[in-house]
Amino acid sequence: TFADGRVDLPCRAEIRDVTALTRALGASGLGGKASLDGRLTGTREAPRFQGHLVWQEPRIALYAVDRIEGVVEWMRGRLSSPRLVVRVGRTVATLRGQAAVPAGVPVRQLDWRRHLRLDLSGRVDPGRTADLAAFLPTRLSVQGAFRAEVRLAGTPQEPTGEVELTLTDFQT
Repeated sequence: TFADGRVDLPCRAEIRDVTALTRALGASGLGGKASLDGRLTGTREAPRFQGHLVWQEPRIALYAVDRIEGVVEWMRGRLSSPRLVVRVGRTVATLRGQAAVPAGVPVRQLDWRRHLRLDLSGRVDPGRTADLAAFLPTRLSVQGAFRAEVRLAGTPQEPTGEVELTLTDFQT
């Protein structure tokens, strides 16, 4: 119903190259392939997208994981999720929260490390240190299982947060 300004469109996207898509939007550091299935609703002035994301072999900056899947919502420069499941090997993290950009700043002029505002919480259960070897210093030899609760806020350049970590059968 475009005449009265209302939008209600089903959307489906198969993104074969996340790197190319994000470069076209003025960002870098993301990779993999993804599918997105949902609805674009709201008005022309205030559109809202809500849908299901399946991101295979996602890469964010220098870090890669096996899969990210869950419900996502985009509205007015804010990307949020009530539940995103991140898998690395047999380690499973469940995240919720939002990432937002300041109003009025064009996407191509954003400095993602400085401008992006994060408000995330998550839980890792179960976790295996073997699955996280790529994220640890190369000389750090650790083995075992863990659970974690995480709260992160701020910008990617200056994050703040808390981590509660429980180690099981841990060896170093």
